[in-house]
Amino acid sequence: MQINLENVNIGNGVKNITYALFRNCSNLSTLICGKSTALFDHSAMQGCSKLSKVYVFNVSAPTINDKLGSNDRHPFGFEGGNYAGYSYRLYGTNRIYVPYNAEGYDAEVWLHPITDTSKCGYVYASIPLNYTFKVKIYEEDGNLITNECVYAKSESGDFVYGEHDYSTGMKDGNEYLFVASDDLYHNEELTIFSDSDCLNEIGRITMDYFVEEYQIGNPSFGTRMLSKSVENDEEETIVMTKKDYDKIMSNLETLNKLIIGK
Repeated sequence: MQINLENVNIGNGVKNITYALFRNCSNLSTLICGKSTALFDHSAMQGCSKLSKVYVFNVSAPTINDKLGSNDRHPFGFEGGNYAGYSYRLYGTNRIYVPYNAEGYDAEVWLHPITDTSKCGYVYASIPLNYTFKVKIYEEDGNLITNECVYAKSESGDFVYGEHDYSTGMKDGNEYLFVASDDLYHNEELTIFSDSDCLNEIGRITMDYFVEEYQIGNPSFGTRMLSKSVENDEEETIVMTKKDYDKIMSNLETLNKLIIGK
């Protein structure tokens, strides 16, 4: 039986690509598997001859079940069955996209028959990002950085925003805008710097295909401050995070209730 599927996006909550799930979907061209995908069962993509793009978002390679009894039944196809990607195996265009710094995809079961050009002919690549993303940056004192140029460099070095890049000055309100054009990858670390030589680090973020807004540091809680007396009877200002302040105020409120209750 042939099912006319072309593009399938499996959500992050799905763990298993079950037995023969897409078998003989000969028009299937793109398959996207979420972060929770933990198993590719036997014969799952058998006969998907036009499947040229497979995205797997799990940073650890899912288990491959390539056995059915005593017979080999790899999810991407097997001898005597049609291989996934077979139609384009010789063109060099078949891709399996995985997270940057992913682990386990170099195991034999993820290489054969997947990368064999006589069978599937897939090439592995990192999942690229192609979007505009926003970054809010807070200083150690909790103040938002808004008026300074910032610079960025990715772990791979493919994505670099330096002194002459127009996008270093792009801002949207209190956020900095950066444009990724297939030169930044899912699960790759991006470091933000205060200088064009990329020496003075401000902070780091890990890129996520599903996230378009990021934050470095934590916001302050405005002008709220506490004071304490010191030996010379002068006051010393104490600055704390909003989380610590809220915890103190909560404890005071609890204490007041206990006192009033008595």
